[in-house]
Amino acid sequence: MSKPSISVIIPVFNHAEALQACLRSLERQSVQDFEIIIVDDGSTKPVMNAAIRFEKNKGAPAARNAGFAQAKGEYVIFLDADAVLRSDALEKLKKTLVKHPDADFAYSSFKFGFKKFASFPFDRELLKRTNYIHTSALIRREAFPGFDESLKKFQDWDLFLTMAEAGRRGVFVNEVLFSLKTNGTMSQWLPSLAHFIPWPLFGWMPKPVAKYQAAEKLIRTKHHLPPASPVLTPKAWLGLVLLLELLSIPAAFNPTLNSVFAMLVGVFVLFVSFVSPVGGFSFLALELLIGSKGRLLVFGPDAANDGGIALRIILFVAFFVGWMGSFLREKRFPKMKTWVKGREAWIALAAVLVVALIQGVVRQRPFLLADANAWMFLLLLLPALDLAEQKGGELWSWLGRVGRIGIGWISLKTLALFYFFSHDFGAWLEPVYLWVRKTGVGEVTLITRAASGYRIFIQSQIYPTLASVGLMAAASQRAGKLTSPDTLKVLAILLAVVVISFSRSFWIGVIVGCFLIALDVLRRKTWTVIPRFALSGAGALLIAYVLFSFPLPASHGNFINLFFARAEAGESAAQSRWELLPVLNQKIMESPLIGHGFGATVTYQSKDPRIVAKTGGSYTTYAFEWGWHDFALKFGLIGTLIYLWLLLSILKRLGPTQRPWQVAVIVLAAVHAFTPYLNHPLGLLVLVLTEARIISTPKT
Repeated sequence: MSKPSISVIIPVFNHAEALQACLRSLERQSVQDFEIIIVDDGSTKPVMNAAIRFEKNKGAPAARNAGFAQAKGEYVIFLDADAVLRSDALEKLKKTLVKHPDADFAYSSFKFGFKKFASFPFDRELLKRTNYIHTSALIRREAFPGFDESLKKFQDWDLFLTMAEAGRRGVFVNEVLFSLKTNGTMSQWLPSLAHFIPWPLFGWMPKPVAKYQAAEKLIRTKHHLPPASPVLTPKAWLGLVLLLELLSIPAAFNPTLNSVFAMLVGVFVLFVSFVSPVGGFSFLALELLIGSKGRLLVFGPDAANDGGIALRIILFVAFFVGWMGSFLREKRFPKMKTWVKGREAWIALAAVLVVALIQGVVRQRPFLLADANAWMFLLLLLPALDLAEQKGGELWSWLGRVGRIGIGWISLKTLALFYFFSHDFGAWLEPVYLWVRKTGVGEVTLITRAASGYRIFIQSQIYPTLASVGLMAAASQRAGKLTSPDTLKVLAILLAVVVISFSRSFWIGVIVGCFLIALDVLRRKTWTVIPRFALSGAGALLIAYVLFSFPLPASHGNFINLFFARAEAGESAAQSRWELLPVLNQKIMESPLIGHGFGATVTYQSKDPRIVAKTGGSYTTYAFEWGWHDFALKFGLIGTLIYLWLLLSILKRLGPTQRPWQVAVIVLAAVHAFTPYLNHPLGLLVLVLTEARIISTPKT
């Protein structure tokens, strides 16, 4: 018999039945130039046709090494006993290695039951971060270093790390070439549910998870890799988002449940913030990303009429108490001295806020607290600076995932609500509308009776807006390297959210961002990004059009009419805003330098039909859509200039290496002119994070 080309090595421990399916798949291979070496790893019932038999179980690594010692093939592949190969699997892998003589092994994706485990093209740096290559790769005989027989888990990761450290490289076959049984040799793998549960937030985890992490730590220590960050998986963050949303549904219609759920979440965040301040801060940021007004849950009576204590306030207090406890426990006082340096504009803004508060108290303004309470979120600057300075890498690992999950969720929610309200879902329309309104997430408004299109405005859509311009700025800065098809799809979805919001403020913000990016493109000459961005813009309009026009159930009207109706300057909301402007300017001129302080009000004639029906149009308010005018009224010219000084200081200290952040801050300031965000927790969070980013950015 001639020497076989491939040696197939199969260790077996009490899986004789599964082995039969594996052998049948080998019989069906399109190439038959291989040998099969079965190693009985001490099974209680001897395995038939085993070439090697151990008296006692020694573990899969020892069994595989013993099989390799008898192998004669030019290539070797190690199969689990429950592996079922596609009929052309060996042929595909071998041809790939023949085609790539510089590669030492070939590998593919696989299925575990119905779940696909997708792999990636070979990347040594990625391999250091995560295990993405299964043991069943076809390996050149001379490249195989042997398995570490002391390991109980992650033998495959250890093998390919060892090969990579020796200069070996792999080549990826982007197909599913084999499958494994869910009750077979991989049954010890953690179920997906284990990755949804945020164990690091509890400071405790079950034994299987602990063993898994201990095994991972062993591999990282052996190969001198950095320890795994305690950051939660995206699935865990998604699980927390889903939990909050699910709790908000019954809570919106049951005050008792609302209060109970709000306090339970608050206690959870208090505990988390003490055990892991980074985790607590990240959870607080997550609520801001998805919560708009912060009333997904509310504690106390009269929640339906904006009464009670909002979840955002509960989380803010819980986090602050937990962080302060951690701060005092670790005695980090000396670091506070460094927080003042370079932040004179922040100190000046604090003085402005104190003066505005004193004016409101002296003049006994009834809306003082309602007007001033949002500014307390600037206190997040203290823990943000502390965490960025002490745990910068960990903080941004957590916030990176929170940002992607939060922005992704609010984008998905926007698209789903736009589809839902643009079609006739009958009796479901009212309860969903009430849920959106009672949780304070957003506004659902019919744009025109000529079409069934609804405006879905969610305050937290500011984050997809900023993310879209930030993504474009990053792509321009890196000469288009970030414009992969997947990135362009993400950009199209983000821009679709901006379109569906039908917010003229967001539209203006994106236009300002595109203008800044265009200047950067001219300077860098990265022309190739322009048609790609245009393609994403077209994709955004297509997404909105498809959602509106999809015929199940049918919508009515013309999609284009929605834009004409929204752009019409004479519609009541826009007209009311312009009616306010001269009255607001007149009030500002009564105290132009230091302003009127918190709680100052203006009375004007509104065109809003609801207000006209109640008061004939006369409307008194302390909150204004004109954001910079609001500053001029409350803080005067001095306070407004100090805020501008703060923004310029942030832009300067971010530096050119943080261009996406710079563009985002400028766009936020532009949006604030027409929809106030720089005096709202959603916008203040952005400024707080920019300061944390400045600390975390290496000085050059």
